[in-house]
Amino acid sequence: PAELCKKLSQLHSGARTHKLSLTEGELHSMLSHTNYRLVCIDAAPIGSGCIAQVHRAIIAPKNEKAGGGERQIAVKIVHPGVHTAAKTDIEVLRFVTGALEYVPRVRFLSLRESVEEFASLLHVQLDMRIEAANLERFSSNFENNKYVSFPKPIRPLVSSTLLCETLQEGEPLAEWMSGTCTANTAQKREVARLGVSAF
Repeated sequence: PAELCKKLSQLHSGARTHKLSLTEGELHSMLSHTNYRLVCIDAAPIGSGCIAQVHRAIIAPKNEKAGGGERQIAVKIVHPGVHTAAKTDIEVLRFVTGALEYVPRVRFLSLRESVEEFASLLHVQLDMRIEAANLERFSSNFENNKYVSFPKPIRPLVSSTLLCETLQEGEPLAEWMSGTCTANTAQKREVARLGVSAF
């Protein structure tokens, strides 16, 4: 149903945000061990999901003689408490599925295995180092495709709870799927063709 899909989509891109002040210290701490300095960061996130939120920021080399100048980046920060909440949720699911295994008609559903699969997928989502590695892999896989690009992690500005990456301007895929984007039919067909050929 459309209403359920709309509600679930909020977990991906419309989730509640946290105050930047709760996690900004980690960014400053990370930058203190690198050749970068923070010029500014937008307090309001440009996007938020159930795991993390993304802020637009500008960094620059600490040593201006090193060159490079200012660069606009995206800073993805895991929400405070999300690791604890995820661990608790998984433990509750394990308890419930363990109890349900004693119900004969439910036993064949392999609920325990499903929970373990979900737990492993969630673990991957919670670690920004894994996301950084995946972005690098995607970029490598599509390096010869001039129509497809991915944000690139800015090393060493990557930790388990924070990921600095190049800022990728564009329209959210959800807008293309829902029909609210401003592209014409030919553009939509070209994007669909590129998506299919990517597989």
